[in-house]
Amino acid sequence: MVANKQFRADLYYRLNVIPISLPPLRDRTADIPALVKYFVNKFSARLNKPIDVIPEDVMEVLKAHDWPGNIRELQNVIERAVVLSPESVLRLALTELKQMTKPQSPVAACTLADAEREHIPGVLKQTGGLIGGRLARPRDLVCRVRRRFTRCASSELKRAGHTGRLLARWLAAFRRRLRLSHRGAGGCSQNLRDTI
Repeated sequence: MVANKQFRADLYYRLNVIPISLPPLRDRTADIPALVKYFVNKFSARLNKPIDVIPEDVMEVLKAHDWPGNIRELQNVIERAVVLSPESVLRLALTELKQMTKPQSPVAACTLADAEREHIPGVLKQTGGLIGGRLARPRDLVCRVRRRFTRCASSELKRAGHTGRLLARWLAAFRRRLRLSHRGAGGCSQNLRDTI
């Protein structure tokens, strides 16, 4: 910022005495229970409204949330919950918070190699195991596998709510792998068998 003249150099060097690196709240889920207790005590004292119990399901939802607004968002959610809780038990608008929580999808955890391992046997079954010779040229198989994988992967990623960037990365890696296996010694057939 100083090099781009967006921030004064003399002020930067006055403020840059001790740099503090603080990871986002989503990376520090172990800190959430302590922060929740602190904010509950703070707001219940300020509002003169005793909150004695924080249910476990509330704490689990708070831990599962992504917290794009970091601690300030957590603070606002707890303050709203203290104000709206009808008794001495902390109650959240769980439906509102669950809608903002990212669901873990099995597609996101899957690697390209895993997706290939699951997909290629199905394609081989559809082609009757013909991956070489006069009836099935290796180039045709590569094109069929690529088309089929593209369709399956894009529908799965869209269903899981992913953007096109992840799909593009997967497909680029898959295409590179197919090109390498097609060019390698022994043609496509041997290398495709090795990946299964």
